[in-house]
Amino acid sequence: PGMKGPDSNYVQGHRDPVNLVIHAFAVPFFFTASIVALLSLVSGHYTQAAMAFVVISLSIGLQGFGHKREAVPPRAFDGPGDFITRIFREQFYTFWVFVLSGQWKRNIQQHADQG
Repeated sequence: PGMKGPDSNYVQGHRDPVNLVIHAFAVPFFFTASIVALLSLVSGHYTQAAMAFVVISLSIGLQGFGHKREAVPPRAFDGPGDFITRIFREQFYTFWVFVLSGQWKRNIQQHADQG
C-alpha cells in the first residue's frame, strides 16, 4: 500500500529519518500557525498574526533543510502559485495522509532495519 495521485513521489522524497522527524514537528507548527494567523488577522490582532507568520516561515525553512537531506529531492517549484499550492497541500493534506496511512512509520522502520 502506498500513496497514489499527484503526491505519489512523496513517499520516495521522505525517507531520511532526520527529515521525517523534522516534518513530524514542523508540519503541525505550520498547520497551527496558519490557523492562528488567519484568526488573528480577522480579529485585528496583527502582532499575533506576525508572530504566526514567523512560525510559518521557520517551519518552511526547517522542512527545506530536511528535504536537502533526501536522496530524492522534491520537484522544483514552477513559480509562486505552485509554491503556495504545494506547500499548503502538503501541510494540510499530504503529510497527514502520509502519517495516518502508516507510511511515515514504515519509512522510519525501513531506515532502522537498514541501520
